[in-house]
Amino acid sequence: MIVRCVETFGREDGLFLKTHKMVLGVGEEEVKILEKRYEEFKELFPKLKKLGWEEIGKIEPSIVRDRNPNESLLALCTEDGYAIDYGKLSESFVAKAKETGKEIELFLGNKVKKISKNDEGYQITIGDTKISASAVVVSAGSHSLIFAKQMGYGKEFGLLPVAGSFYSAKNMLNGHSPKSE
Repeated sequence: MIVRCVETFGREDGLFLKTHKMVLGVGEEEVKILEKRYEEFKELFPKLKKLGWEEIGKIEPSIVRDRNPNESLLALCTEDGYAIDYGKLSESFVAKAKETGKEIELFLGNKVKKISKNDEGYQITIGDTKISASAVVVSAGSHSLIFAKQMGYGKEFGLLPVAGSFYSAKNMLNGHSPKSE
């Protein structure tokens, strides 16, 4: 939903940068894990590609430069990566809402305790305050599924926790290059 939103009105606003996303396995153990993950995910993510040394070197030459050529190396990569400025995105939501001419109230810095569906729409509980809404959009990363399940949606889904290290290397990696915008 967020991707569709920023693709629709975010190009001029600098809300996002389209880039490739890559997970890299180094060494035999990590390569085996990625091989297995690829088999598990390839149908769910049809644009996901498995890359060997040569393909990795074409996309990100710094990864293979000066690396021992006998070292096992494998990457899973997609061109559908997005780096989103969520602060600017939030500001754009408020601006678009105000353009409607309707009265807008913001509740910033509050923890949402619960969202429940009722006959009129939804009830959002923030602290001791209850707010009614005809529509609710939750974009809170992995927390979104928790709220969806509270409202009776997404019962067939689960979360797959993924941990990793993320690096910004503007002059070393191509993930930030203009060709990927």
